[in-house]
Amino acid sequence: MKYKIFQFEHSEGKEIVAANNAKEAINFYFTKHQGDSQTNDTVEFGGIKIDELQEDLLTKKHSILNEETGEIEEISYSELADHFFKGVPEVLVTPNY
Repeated sequence: MKYKIFQFEHSEGKEIVAANNAKEAINFYFTKHQGDSQTNDTVEFGGIKIDELQEDLLTKKHSILNEETGEIEEISYSELADHFFKGVPEVLVTPNY
């Protein structure tokens, strides 16, 4: 499946989002994923940096908590997207608080 993966980095961490393109990812992130107060806080506390991740970061293994099992897994963002992205924007990773 064809997709792109974007990193939304802000003062509280970062989210990794899979989408068909940047516009779709940005619209999803600010209208469906973040609430108004979260967006206000993001702007107030340093803004947000949005990057499209390239091949080296897509295939690199990361230690990520699997919320279903409670276990830490070594998995790449592209492997997550292959499993979870179904043609509509999807948050693959959220900050670990």
